[in-house]
Amino acid sequence: RYANGFALLAGYTYAHTSANQLSLASPNAVINAKGDNGGRRHLFKGTMSYMLPYNVNVGANIKMQSGQPIQRTFSVQACTTTVTTNCLSQGQTTIIAEAPGSSELDSLFTVDLRGGRFFAVGSHKVEVSMDVYNLTNANTTFSVRQTSTETNIRVAGDPSAPVTRIPGYYSPTGVLGPRILRFNVTYWFR
Repeated sequence: RYANGFALLAGYTYAHTSANQLSLASPNAVINAKGDNGGRRHLFKGTMSYMLPYNVNVGANIKMQSGQPIQRTFSVQACTTTVTTNCLSQGQTTIIAEAPGSSELDSLFTVDLRGGRFFAVGSHKVEVSMDVYNLTNANTTFSVRQTSTETNIRVAGDPSAPVTRIPGYYSPTGVLGPRILRFNVTYWFR
């Protein structure tokens, strides 16, 4: 609730998950399975809003997250009549190449701002506002491929572009979007 035109909400989460093995289906699941096996360890979120004179409202959201732990893997192909070496007779499998939590992506920090003004229109009101997302214009990578094998990509995801092979491990699959400015007009019914 607002107190003297001001509201603040903040929260912090600490998470820690460890594992001894990932599966009971195969003994390969025990290889490098023991260790930190959770998501981001630290997460802080804060939101504030302040009502200024003349029905002007400003607000901010701040989010800080520690890096996402990642784990290098590699695939071993299944043995067939034509593939007889460097293969597994029980079928293709993915092996964990390093212990969980031994590598971590960069921390993620975002700031979003909002400013707006309310206008009375009879018994209703109209709000004109502007939102700024990713104020710092950070381009933090928050998701990557974890396999050691090469990966096929097409530039800009264009299906007509030629296929390019890149190293799979640590190649980005998710990057924080650019700064966005959004203008809004909201009509409030009472």
